[in-house]
Amino acid sequence: MKGQKLALAGEITSLSPSINERARVQNTLDTMETQIENGNVDVSTAIDAIERMKMGENVTESTIAALGPGVAQSPENSSSLVGAPSDSPAANGGFDIAGTTVQNGLFLTTGLIAASTSFAKLAGSVGTLSRLDDAVSRVDDALSVVFGGIPFVADRLKDAAKAIKGDVVSKIESEGIKDGQKLYEFVAGEVEDVRDPLANDLLRQYEQNLGNPPIDGKLAELDDSLGADSGSVNLSGTQSGARTAAANGMDRLNQELRETKNALDVTNFIATVSGLLAVAGGILTVLSGGSLAIIGTALSVLGTFFSLSFTFLAITAGTAGLADARKEHNTALDGVISGTSGV
Repeated sequence: MKGQKLALAGEITSLSPSINERARVQNTLDTMETQIENGNVDVSTAIDAIERMKMGENVTESTIAALGPGVAQSPENSSSLVGAPSDSPAANGGFDIAGTTVQNGLFLTTGLIAASTSFAKLAGSVGTLSRLDDAVSRVDDALSVVFGGIPFVADRLKDAAKAIKGDVVSKIESEGIKDGQKLYEFVAGEVEDVRDPLANDLLRQYEQNLGNPPIDGKLAELDDSLGADSGSVNLSGTQSGARTAAANGMDRLNQELRETKNALDVTNFIATVSGLLAVAGGILTVLSGGSLAIIGTALSVLGTFFSLSFTFLAITAGTAGLADARKEHNTALDGVISGTSGV
């Protein structure tokens, strides 16, 4: 049982960018063994305590696996451990709410840079804007507004988006790209390179800083509630109540995650299509003249407007989903701690 317990804690440590659950659990189990040897804790109570920890940790594992870029591969669960069904967000491996939120914001760069190049050429032709740099600087302002809604990681996201923006400008200027799909694929590759590190940065905030308590704070509270460090093991409520609380919490968590994922999928699709429209308009403007340049700018502006709007909605949905998942996680662990299914 101790080996399985450490394996589950190790899985959380592996999935999480900031939680070292294995070290914490190792310390608790070592302390509990000492208490058993000293006669302060009987074996059956210690077994119940370990089961409580497993119930709570399974909820944490499922939460982190669905919110971040990692894929859960937990060991075989015992009959008293609340396991995630095979079609759950945690087992799916494709939810990655934090990563999708980051990706939506970074893809915004495509539409914005296309619009800025359109304005640069069209306005330059009538003497009101002579350099692409002047137009591109407007992109920085837009990125500040959009990413400002993501706490703690806004600066890193803005820096990544600006770097991608610079690469896109170089690509347009040096290669004279005429194919919108090629430009989109180029941006997609750039986004993919930074997606996971930035997603982990975002997830780390919900694990350590955001919420009262954040995810790791509630997990530590579960460990502390067992009372092993105080010289005895104290379990509130009943094992069946704790197990039901974990199961119900997992159901609520999975429902919340699916709703967030659906919202992200819809907004991401519209934002992507709008971004491609902006790209097509931008390329038409840059490579054409006369009335075609005006049409291209109109397409670029229209596409960018929708891309901005729906990307902002996607970021809002993603961060709200992260916060709601943290709340459901903490509520479930409250029930495990109290041993009552009504929490």
